[in-house]
Amino acid sequence: MYLTNKLNIETNLTVIWYKTEFDSSDYILIEGVNGKDLYHLDLIELENDVLDDYKFDKKYVKLINGEVIELKF
Repeated sequence: MYLTNKLNIETNLTVIWYKTEFDSSDYILIEGVNGKDLYHLDLIELENDVLDDYKFDKKYVKLINGEVIELKF
């Protein structure tokens, strides 16, 4: 529900939705980044250019100006 609500009310929000092997789907919410600019990036470029030090080690996160905030439900 959190993700659905955010997608309905937020602007300038990009979602990276991914699934790792043997786990359920996870997502990263990124504020202030144009998703169209990310579309051409492969995973390595995405990690280096957008995610900085974040390495998919938390279930649900929000990135605001490079700061990782883990979402707890």
